[in-house]
Amino acid sequence: ECDQWLHRVVCRWRQRCISDRSWCVRHGHGAVRLGLPDNALRLSSVVDDVVDAVIKSYLRGFAVIIWAALPCTPWCTWQRVNAHLSDQAWQRVQHGRTESMLMLAQLDRALQDIRRAGVPVGVAFEWPRSADGWKVEAVQNLVSDLGTQCDFDGRQHGLTDRWVAVPY
Repeated sequence: ECDQWLHRVVCRWRQRCISDRSWCVRHGHGAVRLGLPDNALRLSSVVDDVVDAVIKSYLRGFAVIIWAALPCTPWCTWQRVNAHLSDQAWQRVQHGRTESMLMLAQLDRALQDIRRAGVPVGVAFEWPRSADGWKVEAVQNLVSDLGTQCDFDGRQHGLTDRWVAVPY
């Protein structure tokens, strides 16, 4: 069951740790943002580095939480309209969705590698509630694997949309 208090804490922690690293350090937390422009997480070599970093962090005594926020643009509801504008627009949408699924596969592989290493890791995956990607079988499998789905209105917590987070 999703506790609204927990959402407030997680959202505030996430916003502060990503936007104000000094706040995190002062309060005994840390956050590392892995993604573009510095890290292309669709590349196996980069994902291998992330897995190694997670394992090393755990071995140094840190609790590890992975908050995955893959690009949602190819899955937003406006892409339904764009895909019907022209063949070129449809191809752009399909290319974005293919890239998104490649990143999802890398996330899934990373989680499997981390679990095989015996690292207890918390995982959250987020997208806007209305994203068409939630209907894709690979995403549904991830949601099923993670076990719990929390659907909350991120605008109440300073985010810009309604989001679904799937904590592990």
